[in-house]
Amino acid sequence: MEQTIIITAIIGALVIVATLLYLDSAEKNKEIETQRESEFRKRLYDIENNEAEITPTEFFVLKTDNRFEENNFTGIYILHNYNKGMYYVGQSVRVFNRVSNHFTGKGNPDVYFDYRLGDHFTIKMIPLNGSGFNSLDSLERHFIEYYHAFDRGYNKTRGNK
Repeated sequence: MEQTIIITAIIGALVIVATLLYLDSAEKNKEIETQRESEFRKRLYDIENNEAEITPTEFFVLKTDNRFEENNFTGIYILHNYNKGMYYVGQSVRVFNRVSNHFTGKGNPDVYFDYRLGDHFTIKMIPLNGSGFNSLDSLERHFIEYYHAFDRGYNKTRGNK
């Protein structure tokens, strides 16, 4: 009888300890996930508000998150090749998708070629909404001119008319 009481008490204590450990682990996992969500949201906010330049590597890390597609936006993107001091300015109604195309061989072939050779690129994205421009064409033309992307860059035209 005494053994049964002791065994029952030990089992009860083990169940309590296991429950506490599980709850502590679940709490830590939730904190980590909340921190990741916060970091992801901040990174997207910085990108969408023209406060961040990111590398293609950072871009593709962000792109692996399933929330990335939900945050696609209409605007322009500026690809800067630091090795050559050249720019490419483009526009899209789905900027994230279009930027991805350039670094996977489905965009400007000259950009892709230099990227594959190992040139250092950064990406800057500017949403049309809140830019002060009333059309993608005018926003794109402005930045093509600003960065001399037609004269000394990758752009083959001065932008859409």
